[in-house]
Amino acid sequence: MGATIATLRAHDADTGENSQLTYRFTDEYFLINEYTGAVMIFKDIGPLCNTFSQHAELDVVVSDGGRLPLSSAMEFDIMVYDCEDYLPPGM
Repeated sequence: MGATIATLRAHDADTGENSQLTYRFTDEYFLINEYTGAVMIFKDIGPLCNTFSQHAELDVVVSDGGRLPLSSAMEFDIMVYDCEDYLPPGM
């Protein structure tokens, strides 16, 4: 757990505080570093291996640092393959 599996990147053309972005989503297996966009395994993903779809759909929201923050949303899909063969040590 804690393994980084992806890093999301967004860009804001503003400067200064307005250009500082934060990332967020809610999921039971994965978490995101709100400042870097790094997506990490939060807990044992074994149950995902036993589902028919074997994937997680995350609704990611990125917000800027403006006084009236602007935000944008996208769906980020994580596909889970061969869990038993490729899990990080300790999972």
